[in-house]
Amino acid sequence: MKTKAILFALLAPLVAAAATTRKAAGPDGVEFDHRPRSLAEPDVLVVSGLAPGDWELRADGRLVGVFDAAELGRGVDAMALDTPSRRLARDPLRRGAKPAVWRVSVRRRAIVPPPVDVFVCLTDADFADGGAALLRLAGALGTNTPCDLVTLSLRCRNDLDSEPVRELAGRFIAACHGHGIRVVVDADPRLARDRFFAEHPGEATQLVVFGGWRPKLSDHMTGGARGYDVTAEAVFDEASGAKVYDLFNPDVFSPHLDAFSRALLEEWKALGADSAMRDEWGLPPTGDRNFSEHRAFWYSPAMAAYHRARCGGDLRADILLLGAGAGTAAERGAAIRRYEGTILARNAEIERLHYRETKRLFGDGAFVAKHPTWLPVVDRWDFQKNGLDWWAADRDFAQTDEITPVAVRLGMAKKFGGSVWLNEGYQDRPEKYLDAVKRYALCGGRMVFHRVYGGNWGDSIPAPERRNRQTLAIFEQPGLAEALAKLREIDRATAAQLDSPVALLFGHFEAMDWSAPTYRDWGGAIADGLHGRGWAVDAYPSTELGAGTFRIDAEGWLRVNHQRYRAVVAKNLGGEDLAALRRMIAAEGVRTTLHVATDDAAAVAAVDAELAAAGATKQPPLAVRLTFWHYGSAREPAPSGAATLQDGTKVEF
Repeated sequence: MKTKAILFALLAPLVAAAATTRKAAGPDGVEFDHRPRSLAEPDVLVVSGLAPGDWELRADGRLVGVFDAAELGRGVDAMALDTPSRRLARDPLRRGAKPAVWRVSVRRRAIVPPPVDVFVCLTDADFADGGAALLRLAGALGTNTPCDLVTLSLRCRNDLDSEPVRELAGRFIAACHGHGIRVVVDADPRLARDRFFAEHPGEATQLVVFGGWRPKLSDHMTGGARGYDVTAEAVFDEASGAKVYDLFNPDVFSPHLDAFSRALLEEWKALGADSAMRDEWGLPPTGDRNFSEHRAFWYSPAMAAYHRARCGGDLRADILLLGAGAGTAAERGAAIRRYEGTILARNAEIERLHYRETKRLFGDGAFVAKHPTWLPVVDRWDFQKNGLDWWAADRDFAQTDEITPVAVRLGMAKKFGGSVWLNEGYQDRPEKYLDAVKRYALCGGRMVFHRVYGGNWGDSIPAPERRNRQTLAIFEQPGLAEALAKLREIDRATAAQLDSPVALLFGHFEAMDWSAPTYRDWGGAIADGLHGRGWAVDAYPSTELGAGTFRIDAEGWLRVNHQRYRAVVAKNLGGEDLAALRRMIAAEGVRTTLHVATDDAAAVAAVDAELAAAGATKQPPLAVRLTFWHYGSAREPAPSGAATLQDGTKVEF
């Protein structure tokens, strides 16, 4: 058998150098601590005694693959999957590290219904009325809605760890528990900034600016009070006039941030929270034109040290090169990739830590919320905020926001393994929610219910009660209860996801490289074109190819967890990534076809013809175009039709 088949299929006979761990499973599976003998050779896990069917392989609680019993009986290489061993072996920050111990779990693929999640936030008005309206909302949600989980955040002047917030949130949690509703608290360090700087002075996010702009940044994490204000400034480079500003925000690269975040989780666990959330994590907002015109760059001494350890680059030199527009095109492109790579690596690391620590503290069944997506389009804003880390931000259910493209929602869902994706949904009128619930269901998802935004609710209604009415009016709409009951019945009967015959792989760094013609092009036209013809598309960045997310199964299909692909489309993949994908598809017995897109329309036509000839499963086309303020638009299905899940289950409205 070819070496490449051994590398990618994961099912070949063991090679002489391979370290093999054999375990016999009971009827419910097996769990054990595992330390590979080496990080430089295959690490084959063989699990025997499993009953026929699909089994989940988890590493430290997170899903890394869905296999049938025969595959696990033959053995799978943990070093070729997204396991702690693989990440450690590939992490330049940990060169020479000893293999780490991690918890292996093999268990039957379970049906875990997604929660009916209602988003609630504490406002200044809630403290003014002593929390009376907030507690009434808890009772109304428990008696008049199917809500079984509340995600609780702050939109107030009080810090997360202030006594008023702890006291009121504690009462709200207790009230929700009285109605069988779990509460997930936003234990984000950005909500406790005063405390962070009291404990760790001098560890602020820094921003280098060329051209005289003084930063003034804020978002919902600042609670309508103090934004990411400038707290200090200095000259960064005399020749160019670039200045560096300290912002009122914990440094993402601070060596103390992880421990600080862990302490917040522990405190909210003690206060009765059922889990914790991390919402729109990343560096401060990057919507100002100084970011889009590449005159503003993140910097801190800790970031510079991380950058050097990760890629050997000099962050100061890279920023001066990019801010001044100096050097050759090749030099600028390389500097951009180093800079964006550092942003991606650190933010993905933080998201994985949040998932792991939340599960450790609150239990394996804790629901880890919420979406890593900031602005709901694959575009420049998230590139500099989080490096487009969406697929690397561990969750059990993929979570997105607003008009995030359906192909992105689906790719994240297949990666994380939950039966559906969850999208934050809000409309400007209560009656619009029913159609949105149906649209989501017909393309593989469920709604997280935000209150109605806008609408004339009467100026005489106090703010907290107006918030309550805007939330509860959603569930009073005719037909919504019936639609949700129908979906809950499906959710309790199957773990199958929407069946997608196409994977779209786009160049991750190619899309983020503003010096290249591929900038901002993730293949959205291809995804829209195929899904518009009824072929569901799952989108992934090329970094997932290197992470071990993809494999070839025993029947020769390219696969991500339980999803098998008839076709894979490569859009703007770099040379090494494209070569690796070609090797995978060229392996002996592979049935998935590869389409390298040089012309979007031609790629759509070719894949469409191939899938039609093969009789692949069709889904409702994306026929409705939705806009979201000034950020763009996306397509979703009409609110009527029939979708097909991987096991043949039909979802019909």
